[in-house]
Amino acid sequence: MLTTFAVLIAIIFILDITAIVLGFVYRDKIPGLIRSFLNSELEKSKAGYSKTMDAIESLFLCCGVDGPSDYGTNYTQNCEAYDQGCDAKIQDTIVRYSIILFVIALGIAIFTLATIVSAACVVSGIKSYAAV
Repeated sequence: MLTTFAVLIAIIFILDITAIVLGFVYRDKIPGLIRSFLNSELEKSKAGYSKTMDAIESLFLCCGVDGPSDYGTNYTQNCEAYDQGCDAKIQDTIVRYSIILFVIALGIAIFTLATIVSAACVVSGIKSYAAV
């Protein structure tokens, strides 16, 4: 049972390390992916198919991808209050919190590794006790 626990925690550890490495390797592609996603959602929002852009604008207190001009004369209520584009706001947020996210992910990885080692020590102790 404890061995199964250690294996499951090891899988979580591997996933955590993978997320850290992928985040580091693809960090230069993230701004383009965000901009592409925002442009796609803006087009859906203009056509009336998506509420995602409204949610993003409400959450980040922004308007459109680059600003109210993205909507032309049919801008949303958010654009009456906010003139900064969502792309810039989201990029600023990512830059502001990227170190914190990295430290948290690294902390989780270290804690997970300590859990694996502890479980392995307990399993070893149980086996040596059973042998006596």
